[in-house]
Amino acid sequence: MSRRSTLHNAAFTLAGQISARALALVLYALLARKLGRDHYGEIGQGTAFGVIFQILIEPGLNLLLIRDGVRRPEQLCREVADLFAFKLAMLPVTWGLMTLSAALLGYRGDLLLAVFLCGGMILLVGFEDFAAAALTAQERMDLEGTLRFASKILAVVLGMGALLADLPFAVVIGSLTLAQALTALVGIALVRRSGVRIGVGRLAPVFRRLPESWPLAVTWFLLLVTLRSDQIIAKLMGVSEESLGDYNSGVKVVESLVLFPNAVVVVFQPVLARAWLAGKEACASELSLALQAALAVTLPIAVGGSLLATGVSTLIYGSAFAGAGPLLSLQLLVLVTFAIQITSYALLVAAGALRAQTLIAAAGLGVNLLSNVLLVPRLGVTGSTISALHGGAAASIGCLLAIHQLGVRLELVRSTWRAIVSSLVMAAGVLVVRERLGFFVSVLSGAVLYAGVFLLAGGWQTVVALKTRRQAPAAPEVASPGGLAV
Repeated sequence: MSRRSTLHNAAFTLAGQISARALALVLYALLARKLGRDHYGEIGQGTAFGVIFQILIEPGLNLLLIRDGVRRPEQLCREVADLFAFKLAMLPVTWGLMTLSAALLGYRGDLLLAVFLCGGMILLVGFEDFAAAALTAQERMDLEGTLRFASKILAVVLGMGALLADLPFAVVIGSLTLAQALTALVGIALVRRSGVRIGVGRLAPVFRRLPESWPLAVTWFLLLVTLRSDQIIAKLMGVSEESLGDYNSGVKVVESLVLFPNAVVVVFQPVLARAWLAGKEACASELSLALQAALAVTLPIAVGGSLLATGVSTLIYGSAFAGAGPLLSLQLLVLVTFAIQITSYALLVAAGALRAQTLIAAAGLGVNLLSNVLLVPRLGVTGSTISALHGGAAASIGCLLAIHQLGVRLELVRSTWRAIVSSLVMAAGVLVVRERLGFFVSVLSGAVLYAGVFLLAGGWQTVVALKTRRQAPAAPEVASPGGLAV
């Protein structure tokens, strides 16, 4: 296989994830329209439980699989087999604990069913992420993109089929859970196609790695709590189901758009793992490029989307969700802090500074919770959105401080000024066009204006740098020594 450039790898995973997220938005829009705001809010609460309990299936080991797989490719097949066995063993235990917890909290009827099925769907996403990690460790972003696309194709086909057939709520959300289970099988098939045959795994080596991975697990848990606790807090403080439905509709849009910075950082995870071994100067160079690329695709979406949020919300969900526009305009700004955080976390994993991640996530969560307690009683779900921005800003500052402590010199201004200036010029243009020519012309003109200013400001240098960086030579095909292949 020829050695692909970082730009080509980013293009592969971005294409797969854009297709996947576009399909997901179509599905979410149909779910909101057909099921109504009440059921849509129940889906949001069900997935929130799954996101929180997923830590038991993914205790930070996927990131270590990528890092160590890049550095020791000869051990990849063994580690993949062991981790797969661990996840299979933990799935029924976690699913049962999650459902029991919801029942003990008083969830009944459709709400408890949503926790069981939608939460279970999120638990099964852990197997998709595991397969994606195994592919990323080999820098097979073509197959990683294929997996993400296949995941949403299955969800759309089964979910839309149930919706169009006017099947009951339980069958609709059950079809989504089934689609995720099928995705897990697709992921295993793609891992085998990459050259890693998954044999019989051992649980003991994985449990021995838990003391190393626990900071990542705690960090992930804190991030998930940060992302989902706002809905739970708002519910406990008496916010209506309809308002939570509006909020959840914005969350789904943001989750779909997270693919842009995430696709960039996924490609740079193996790059940074190698760069750290080459020295801090090389690591600083790669980190600066990663942050440039992540913000170049994130800032225009966050800024432009915020200015056109009402149109975006109405286009996707219909006029019933027109009131979600002001919430979405704030929620989209979280993408910027998210891009900074995940780029920084990729470096911290490469450097082995895992506890620093935990402290940063804890600080972000603390700021978020305090802000929620102060703002939700006064502002409702708008207070939850503002609190997410406060927490994200605190975590981003913590990330930059941690990078400085590692001795990695990140040229922050150089990494961000082109995207910032281009986004501001784009925003001015969109504000002029928005009231006169409507939503679609505003989107098109904003995209053209941003791209033009970015390239004129020297953004082509970033593109050239991404194109000239090549992945490591491919490792020979490996087979698991454990015996039977899955």
